Amino acid sequence: MSQLPRFLLAASLAAFVAAPLKAEEPAAAPKTEEAAPLAEGEEAATSEAVEEAAAEEAEEAAEEAASEATEETRELAARYLSLPAIQKMNDDLYGGNVIDSMMAMQDSLPEEIRKQLATILSEEFAKIRPGMEEAMIESAAATYSAEELQAMIAFYESPEGASMAVKTAPFTQKTFEIFGPQMEEFQKAVVTRLMAEMPQ
Repeated sequence: MSQLPRFLLAASLAAFVAAPLKAEEPAAAPKTEEAAPLAEGEEAATSEAVEEAAAEEAEEAAEEAASEATEETRELAARYLSLPAIQKMNDDLYGGNVIDSMMAMQDSLPEEIRKQLATILSEEFAKIRPGMEEAMIESAAATYSAEELQAMIAFYESPEGASMAVKTAPFTQKTFEIFGPQMEEFQKAVVTRLMAEMPQ
């Protein structure tokens, strides 16, 4: 089996875990109203129809949240992303620490290939980072209230918050080291199922 798909899956996981810490629990998924009792002879809606309705409601909620961004929340979100602690955290996450951990998981690849992949990944992350940060500003501005953003700024400007931000990259690196074997098995299982279940 080619090693490249395993590397790409690891890269995807890194991108997922690399998002900045949030100050509060994620918002609960929108609740759908309970269906009224079915009249005699009516058929119950299929689970597919229910899932589609829930997906549409979630999409509408996301659009509504996006429309709630204001000039104030955009300014606060930009200030949050520009905090030294957050910038340092992103430098570490999209710099060497996590990439080194990802390369360590690819121990079956020759050293020269691992170094080349690490360089490519680091350079490509650097290219997309400005756009990613702009997207994060817009998303934070639409998701959080001004009060919540001010609280996040206050926290990450504090010694404790700054320390937590600096420790995010080592935390992620250690997670990769511990989770590496499970990730290898996960990748093998995904590829095996794809080969067995996808139409030829």
